[in-house]
Amino acid sequence: MIQYLKEDMRRHYRGAVGFRKALQFLIDPRTQPVVIYRLSHFFYKKKIWFLGGFFQFLNLFVYGCWISMKTEIGPGLLIRHGFGIGIACKKIGKNFTVFPHALIGTGSGEPGEMEEQDVPVIGDNVTVYIGSRVIGKIRVGDNAVIAASSLVFKDVPEGVTVGGIPAKILKSGQSSQ
Repeated sequence: MIQYLKEDMRRHYRGAVGFRKALQFLIDPRTQPVVIYRLSHFFYKKKIWFLGGFFQFLNLFVYGCWISMKTEIGPGLLIRHGFGIGIACKKIGKNFTVFPHALIGTGSGEPGEMEEQDVPVIGDNVTVYIGSRVIGKIRVGDNAVIAASSLVFKDVPEGVTVGGIPAKILKSGQSSQ
């Protein structure tokens, strides 16, 4: 967990992080949803579900940011304004960026009732912009971008930008972030 938080901090501050910035990262309301998610997932993995659930609820209650403690997110997580975010998927790769009001998950049922096989898997270096929905058993490839207010319910190839309702490929050949 500590190594992942270090990578989250490096990504947020775009480089090396000293003690002062690390402390700021831990207490800043703009970055606390990341810290709280990391705690919830840590306790979930350690099978201390009560504490995992507590931190998951704390994130929702304080920041309006619901990230399932079961979701595995790689290092370099960057949440731009955590309000209105809902994430319930199996796995998200490294350097994931998400903006407000993005929802990623099954699209049906209560979060506690989700079936693991019905949720998205998201690759490395993916950005999901404001108001987007990524729903169902789909794969979002590495270096993909989901444009603002998009509805994605089919697989997204690697290195493309998709947008619209339903989402269609807008641009191919994205470079990594």
